[in-house]
Amino acid sequence: MAVSNRAINAVTVDLLEVQPQHRVVEIGYGPGTALALLCERVGEGFVAGVDPSAVMARQAYRRNRALVRHGRLRLTLGSSDRLPFPAGQFDRVCTVNTIYFWPTPEADLAEIHRVLKPGGQAVVTFRGTRHPVGTLSVRNVYGAQYSMEQVAAMLTAVGLHEVRTEVRKLRFMTALCLVARG
Repeated sequence: MAVSNRAINAVTVDLLEVQPQHRVVEIGYGPGTALALLCERVGEGFVAGVDPSAVMARQAYRRNRALVRHGRLRLTLGSSDRLPFPAGQFDRVCTVNTIYFWPTPEADLAEIHRVLKPGGQAVVTFRGTRHPVGTLSVRNVYGAQYSMEQVAAMLTAVGLHEVRTEVRKLRFMTALCLVARG
């Protein structure tokens, strides 16, 4: 995962427009490669991550041990539909390749909105499927399929605004990125 997701993580971190003083959270941090990229951009700020997998938490800790020890990064186990953070805690929120595992994406997206400060920025990124008619979509493990426009509408429905879509053709995938303001 660390190698195959390197490009999509980099695109997401770039779109997040992190500043040195920001408080940032990544939802579904996996092996921790995007967390490392985020910590490079955050100076006096702070980076946190939440993931449901103890295996991923161990990998992320090993990859980012020094950042955790110096208090620049906090790794947490938890679910994206009930984030273990107070409301309005973060200037930036991102998640990469997690929508596939959300049985009710609206609940997870509502949590992104809840922990995001007013005026903050969120980026939701996933690998998309391009259909012959030119539309782009994502299918989750529960069999639901969502077009990029439907995901954007969900972001708006939970209270995020200024939603814009970015499609990036990467070496082995098409990255669908939705950028929104709190």
